[in-house]
Amino acid sequence: MTSGKGSATSSEAYIPLPDPYGEGFEYSEDPIENTRKQWAVLEHRRLLAGRIARNPLLMIWRTLNGFVLAMFAFVSVLYSPLIESANGFIFILIPFALLSAGPTVIAGESAWRAMQARISLREQGGVSGGKTHVLRAQPGMDRIIESLSDQRRNNAVLGLLSASTVTLLILASAVTSNSLAWNLALLVAMTLGIAQSFHGIFSYGFIRQLGDPFPSIVFHAPTHHPTQLGSVLGDLLVAHLDPDLFLEWEAWQKEFRKALIPGHITKQSLERLLYILHLHLEQELSTEKAHDELKSFIIEKRFKSLLLNNEARFNWRTIQRLLAHSRGWQPEAFLLA
Repeated sequence: MTSGKGSATSSEAYIPLPDPYGEGFEYSEDPIENTRKQWAVLEHRRLLAGRIARNPLLMIWRTLNGFVLAMFAFVSVLYSPLIESANGFIFILIPFALLSAGPTVIAGESAWRAMQARISLREQGGVSGGKTHVLRAQPGMDRIIESLSDQRRNNAVLGLLSASTVTLLILASAVTSNSLAWNLALLVAMTLGIAQSFHGIFSYGFIRQLGDPFPSIVFHAPTHHPTQLGSVLGDLLVAHLDPDLFLEWEAWQKEFRKALIPGHITKQSLERLLYILHLHLEQELSTEKAHDELKSFIIEKRFKSLLLNNEARFNWRTIQRLLAHSRGWQPEAFLLA
């Protein structure tokens, strides 16, 4: 009897607890994967909209759009039949205003949201194989985030000026000519149009940075420069990488180490690689000669995937871009090298 009770008690101990959600309602979403997908979508949108916004013709139109609207308002004050005869055609101004401001606003917002998603991914360990990094606390990140905020503010001002100018011109076409409201709307539209043109000129540098494959490096200012240089080009390049890009560079160096012909020291080989790419960038070294020099210490089977893969984060051209960025900060050191 006692043994029977004991077996009954032990069997009851293994009864599983009921699932309150029922079968098929288990929580299956992966927050890290959702953040990664969100970042990929935002990054693609940033690059696409940014490349459209950086188009030379569109950049010229962004500057001229306000001036054209101001001239239209000015001529309408002098010759009122111009705006009176526009009728419904005045609404054609709307798509032209959207064309001048739309891509810039989309790229700026996407850059801001993509950076927030990237920071979240780093903190959750969703970028480098589960390794977490508090990216927001890294030196220089505050300046990057503030620069992205400045970009959003510039876009907000551009959108407000453009929308206000077009709205006032449409209002002027709807009210009685030569009335107080008509004159006031056209005068304010002239002022806002000129302000939009000046804003386009002053924010030219911000717009050129949209669609950059390295979105944060242009905003990053090194908090210090190395004084003891073990490898001149390598240390200078690393000093000018933004915190997120630095983590990616460290991961790429592991792939570089695997691609070396046995017997070569990683640090010396990396310095040699950067020196060869720098000379090629300066047109001191031909492409064929650069290939021969690089293949003297890089395994030929890995050479293409390491340096000639256009889809890779770091390749021949992007490393040259990083070298040019570092040279822009410290040209004297590159002259010395």
